[in-house]
Amino acid sequence: MGRDTDVIYTDCWPKEGEREAVEKAFLPYQVTAPIVGRMNPKGFFLPCPPITRGEEVSADSLSSKQYRDYEAKEFLLHAQNAILEHCLAGYGK
Repeated sequence: MGRDTDVIYTDCWPKEGEREAVEKAFLPYQVTAPIVGRMNPKGFFLPCPPITRGEEVSADSLSSKQYRDYEAKEFLLHAQNAILEHCLAGYGK
């Protein structure tokens, strides 16, 4: 990953299973401030809610200029609305 990276998107870690095993498996993939700092300065970092500091993202990565929490929630809302519209499209006909 380098300056040509425009988007970093992450999801939360699995909550099931042994805590130590989950941490060992996923910690190497944690998004940190140095990782975000290497991306395109005009790019953005979208962690999918719920966000757990110290797990899928480091606390310092959430202070970066590229961090876009509000936008991530807004994108999620549009996706959820589209799913509902699709599911209800034939209802009542």
